[in-house]
Amino acid sequence: MFDHSAFLRPVRIHLILLMCAMLALSACASAPHDPLAKAEYERINDPLEPTNRAVFAFNSIFQSLIVRPLALVLDALPEGVQVAFSNFFTNLAEPRNVANALLQGDPKAAGTSLGRFITNSTIGLGGMINVTGSENHNPRDFGQTLARWTGDNGAYIQLPFIGASSVTHGIGFLVDGLYSIPKIQANRTDQDILPIAAGFANGVVTYSENLAAIDNIYKTSPDPYASFRNIYQQQRQKFVFGKVDELEITELE
Repeated sequence: MFDHSAFLRPVRIHLILLMCAMLALSACASAPHDPLAKAEYERINDPLEPTNRAVFAFNSIFQSLIVRPLALVLDALPEGVQVAFSNFFTNLAEPRNVANALLQGDPKAAGTSLGRFITNSTIGLGGMINVTGSENHNPRDFGQTLARWTGDNGAYIQLPFIGASSVTHGIGFLVDGLYSIPKIQANRTDQDILPIAAGFANGVVTYSENLAAIDNIYKTSPDPYASFRNIYQQQRQKFVFGKVDELEITELE
């Protein structure tokens, strides 16, 4: 039988090294003091642009060959099935929302997320039915927590297979993954492939939800890398701090 743990052991080492590299990059990157220069710096903050562009090119090929075809299949399914997939992964993230709401000093939001998780996981058939609605949905992640603690998202980074990220978002992705439901289940069953499979499936669902907008950027933008980077930076700024400094982009289309 294939030993998944042996296969993933080097991956864990690479994740640790990646976290150290991102911490070092965060420490090295400092914003200029001039207000105009600082605004431009915070809008882009892409000191690794040559490397990021190379990773973006790799990710684009991976998406076009594997992720996009699967997203097209999902997009062709009945709308109810698509909604069920989306609801499932939204519910799967609720424990993360609870933990980070507490870390951000917001016990009320933590309680709401916990209630959503219990209700949707039981009455909502494992989260496939969003019984609680979307009005009180309050997503959080450790990257947001870290950025609020430090006051900055950190430099922009393209992560292989994962895509657009930042120093704090990337570290948060690793930390949140250590205590995710797929990871806990993997520890119980000794099936280390579960978190990777869940993350990949979630990525396909997300790609499917934004399929038309993503295709439009690749077709119309003279520089898709810069377009995706700018959209990510602005949306991440809004997610973390509730505002953006430049023109807000509320839709990808």
